[in-house]
Formats: sequence, C-alpha cells, structure tokens
Amino acid sequence: MTPASCPLPSQTRRWFFGYNAERLDPSSPFIAGRLLEEGDGDDLRWLASQVDEAALRAAADHPKSELSRRSRAFWQLLLDMEPVATHSEVWPLDR
Repeated sequence: MTPASCPLPSQTRRWFFGYNAERLDPSSPFIAGRLLEEGDGDDLRWLASQVDEAALRAAADHPKSELSRRSRAFWQLLLDMEPVATHSEVWPLDR
C-alpha cells in the first residue's frame, strides 16, 4: 500500500509527533519498528492490516527500526525468526 492510501490512524500518530502523518509509510522499518516497540494492541492491529509478515520481519531485523534488544528478541521469536540474542542477554536475571 502507498502511504497516501493508508494514513496513520489518529491514535497512532502520537508516536510520530513532528512528522507529516500523511507521508509516513507503515512498511518502512522506522514506522513499523516504532509501532513494534511502542504501540498498543490497536496500533499493532492496524500495522498488521497494512503490511505483510515479510515487512514485519524486515522491521524486526532492520537496524533503523530502533527496537530495543528485548523487543527485537520478542518479535523475532513471535515471527519465527532466527534470534539475535540469548535468553540471558535479553533477560539477565539469576534464578
């Protein structure tokens, strides 16, 4: 989809203050990554309705997506990707 055909919903725009929401492409690693990192259920449902799983995988794996190490590991696990971190690196708590 093109950015013009799928503008960000008003509640999702809160994550992109200062950006022209009409020109944001949900499949870009920055947009998808920000929503994967910060978005709530509504944001994620909207994102999943706009992009395919390949775009979500690309965002979870892209350095410009700015995902935290823990979020990156979570989404890579959820999207059945090769993890970039071990459990102890993501959640370093002694048992």
